[in-house]
Amino acid sequence: MPYVWWHSECDSLCHAFSTQQVVVDRYEAACMRYVPPDLLLREATGPLCVPCLLRVGQLNRSITIAMP
Repeated sequence: MPYVWWHSECDSLCHAFSTQQVVVDRYEAACMRYVPPDLLLREATGPLCVPCLLRVGQLNRSITIAMP
């Protein structure tokens, strides 16, 4: 199943959402977190949600890890 990474203003994380969801009163992320449409920024900004990352893997998003 294809996923997109969108930013949730609920927790300031970027979550993975299935592209097969229809517009509803809330969207379900791969980590089972629900986000209302008015708090969902349809851009891949912010840190990735680790539970989403573990469930769907890194898709369509580069990860930059800063090393000291």
